[in-house]
Amino acid sequence: MADGIVEDSPGEARVDADSIQTRSYDLDQLDRNAEETRLATQAQAALELELRHIRRLGIDPSATLVDVGCGPGLLSAPLAGMVPDGRVVGVDADPKLLAQARARAAAQARHNAAFVQAWADRMPLDSDMADLTYARFLFQHLPHPV
Repeated sequence: MADGIVEDSPGEARVDADSIQTRSYDLDQLDRNAEETRLATQAQAALELELRHIRRLGIDPSATLVDVGCGPGLLSAPLAGMVPDGRVVGVDADPKLLAQARARAAAQARHNAAFVQAWADRMPLDSDMADLTYARFLFQHLPHPV
């Protein structure tokens, strides 16, 4: 695939490490445990309000939702519960956070959730695949969000 995206197997992709440019946010340059705790606290603070707003959109149970910058899957797993006949695709550049997202989805029996390692500006997804794309706490981490 182009732009440093490597497809490992159908439905699973990653960014080739040699093609990664420095971004504004690197968990490995911070106290990772403290930052992950901060992110979880931030996510939980608004989770129910966000889910209520998303429910008001009338999402079809068979819809495909994309959670861009999904991190540890704090929103991906509840979204997967909203589309029991559909699917949720979480996208994040951090493989450690994606491992947490996969574990969280598995623990909640969200078998309709899949996760892809990629940068938000180079996702290996068809542009018309999603019925809803959600980017939560993402734009503040992008060097060129527009």
